[in-house]
Amino acid sequence: MYLTVKTKKHSYILNLERRNSLLQGDSGTGKSKLVRYIDNFNKYGKGAGLVVECDKRVTVVSEAPRSKYWFDEHADELLVIDEDVRFPDRGEFFKSARSHDCWVLYVSRCYDVTAFDCAYKLVTNGNTTTNAVLR
Repeated sequence: MYLTVKTKKHSYILNLERRNSLLQGDSGTGKSKLVRYIDNFNKYGKGAGLVVECDKRVTVVSEAPRSKYWFDEHADELLVIDEDVRFPDRGEFFKSARSHDCWVLYVSRCYDVTAFDCAYKLVTNGNTTTNAVLR
């Protein structure tokens, strides 16, 4: 599944091969900026000055789900989560996401990569950022 985020000056083109993925990298590589772009697009649409394209609806998760029906409401979506979001039980969140046919892209500087089906890093070449498989 592809996730593309295009601004006037930069493009992110990510190929997500697995439903439960980690986007890992050092500070300043553009991970959190990507999450902010998606969040702004969801809030302001084209007024945000960018375009987000994906096979699925893309949702930025900003807090732990509070309702037992939350996953039903977000079934078949790509859930993008920045590492700053706190969960009582992150493992349970990923398990519930799988059972509701959600895709998860967890964005972090460091995390146990074995908890994910696939781990990526961002690779920037000029005005384009893509992802490369770490594992």
